[in-house]
Amino acid sequence: MLPSALVKKFPKLPADGAEKTSDPTPQYNCIAWAAEKDQHRWWQPIKEESWDHWPEGVPDDYSFESFVILFEKMGYEKCGF
Repeated sequence: MLPSALVKKFPKLPADGAEKTSDPTPQYNCIAWAAEKDQHRWWQPIKEESWDHWPEGVPDDYSFESFVILFEKMGYEKCGF
């Protein structure tokens, strides 16, 4: 069952078949999940916790372009929108 606060924020989740698959943890996030490396939190260019990770060669300025570079390094490609 999805948490009610999450459904309130994203009301289409149940209709899309979303399911809770694990408990929340501060040790990984959606970027780590997309990289299929969910043992580290990929968000903190400045390491604050032992589980923080930021790949070498990716600018650490939190800019949109930094995230584009990060995802391209993981094999994702830009698309038109």
